[in-house]
Order: sequence, then C-alpha cells, then structure tokens
Amino acid sequence: SPLLHRSNLFVENKHNITLAPAEQPTCRKIHNITLAPAEQPLCRKNIISPLLQRSNLFVEKKHNIILAPSEQSVCTKTHNITTAQAEQPICRKRTTPPLLQRSNLFVDNLQIIIIVIFVINNYNRTIMSNTFTQLYIQLVFAVKKRQNFIQPALEDELYKYITAVVQNDKHKMLAINGMPDHIHIFVGLNPAIAIADLVKDIKRATNNWMNDKEFIKEKFEWQTGYGAFSYGKSQIDQVCKYIANQKQHHATQSFKTEYTNLLTLFGVAFKDEYLFEFYD
Repeated sequence: SPLLHRSNLFVENKHNITLAPAEQPTCRKIHNITLAPAEQPLCRKNIISPLLQRSNLFVEKKHNIILAPSEQSVCTKTHNITTAQAEQPICRKRTTPPLLQRSNLFVDNLQIIIIVIFVINNYNRTIMSNTFTQLYIQLVFAVKKRQNFIQPALEDELYKYITAVVQNDKHKMLAINGMPDHIHIFVGLNPAIAIADLVKDIKRATNNWMNDKEFIKEKFEWQTGYGAFSYGKSQIDQVCKYIANQKQHHATQSFKTEYTNLLTLFGVAFKDEYLFEFYD
C-alpha cells in the first residue's frame, strides 16, 4: 500500500541501508512484507544506530587502535557489532597510555647512558693505571686592552686562583709569574686533559673571577690564543728561574721580542698579523 511504501522508504532513508541481494529475503521476513523485487527495501538484518556508529568512531579515534586480522573478530564481539569485513573497527585489545610510553622510553635511555658512563670510567681507569708520562709545558697568553692590565697588588691573589684551577684539572703547578700585560704558567701536564682545554679552563675561570670581584672598572678579558712550549726534565729549574725573574727580564726586553724569540727558538712558524696585540 502507499502507506507501507512510504514507511519502507522512511526506514531506508533513516538508516541509510544497503543490503546485498543474499540478505534481502531476511529483511522481508523480519518486517513481514511482501513486495515486488523492485520494491523490496534494502536493509540489514542487524542495524547499528547512528549514535552507536558515532560511539565506535569515537573509540577508534580516541585510542588510535590497530588490530591484527585475527583480533578483529574479538573487537567486533566486544562492541556487539555485526558489519561487513571492510567495516570492522580497527582496534587493539589493550593500548599503552602515551604517558607510560614516554616513561618507558626515558627509562630505556637512562639505562643506556648509565652503561656508557660505566664503560668509559672503567676504560679510563684501565688506561690511566698503565700510563706513565713526563710532560712539562710553559703557557703564555696576554691580557686584552690596556685598561685590563694586571696590577702588582692583584698579582698574588690572581696567581693563587690560577694555581687552584690548574690543580683542579690534576696538573702540577711548577711556576707562575708575569707582567701587567701577559702571564707565564709552567705546569707538569696531566695527559688526560688537552692543553687547549687547560687554557680554556684558566681563561674562563679567571675572567669570571675578575669580573665578579670587580677588581677593575672595565670588563676583564684575555686575548684569543696562547703559546705552549715543551721542555725536558733537565730544563725544569732553568724555566722556573726564567719565569720567576720576569720583572728583571722585561726591564730590558719587550713582551713582543720575548714572545717572537720563543717562537723562533722552538721552530714555530708564525705571521705577525696572527700574534697577540702588543702594548709595548
């Protein structure tokens, strides 16, 4: 009848249903309808309400779930859903919260870091326990700008601070002295720390110390670069005396002459434009 026909049309439109041909007889039996084949309503045996469809979609998006094919049947039963294979929800039985995933990743990385530190420490102990060296190095570097010259009243305190930095890096301080515009440091070198790192530690520490104490009005800095010259054990006393007599030595010789003489004596090639800025 027209009324029944409109009812069928309402069911089709409301549920937006499409039945495979093999399922159509089942639909007719459920609704107790006899229709011509062209008029048969196309519907599913079990209909999922729009609210349930949105709920399933929400669950899939919220948990970002992926199921292996063998798990899909379990998921379908859990949600009480009967769908074609292509429409089956893709989800996992159990998911790990993102916070727990990040926590597990952090623990794994921390364990790796601890293992690496342990291996390095043991390696260093093994190497250092079988290492014997005799390295004596004289370091020379200069103050930046005339206004930063080291005043005689400040020398003793500065030299004590530098000695503490050297000893903290496990080197042996043999002699230290200088002039207002430069400094000489003679050390027994610890081979575990490079010369460049030692100079960097001294410069950084003394820069901070001088500026924090406000010994001078301007910002204190050392010039870029340094000179490093090696000696044998038989020359230790000679070098120590030379550094101790800096004041007398520079009464007749400039810092530039002294420094270029050292470079020439040790066979170090140099260009004037790459030397320190001299204030003689």
